[in-house]
Amino acid sequence: MRNLSDKPRNYALFVAGINFALRGGDLLNLRVKDVEQVKAGGDFEIREGKTKKKRTLTISKPVYDAINSLLKVKTFQMMKSTCSRVNEAVG
Repeated sequence: MRNLSDKPRNYALFVAGINFALRGGDLLNLRVKDVEQVKAGGDFEIREGKTKKKRTLTISKPVYDAINSLLKVKTFQMMKSTCSRVNEAVG
């Protein structure tokens, strides 16, 4: 069995998928802006792709932690990339 701990995107999708019980397409349509300001226990709304119904989802603590871990990795990667470009431009 594969371990998802070294793949924060896949882990966040897995945890969100099992907690939200969304269809795959709806899960992949989630964006950072949909959830970045929501705390654990908070709610946000989506519109389901297939049925077009509005649905309110609650961020559980495991989902919140998985999303925050992913955002930390993404922020670090963006900072690292920016520093590399600056060093190339200066050097």
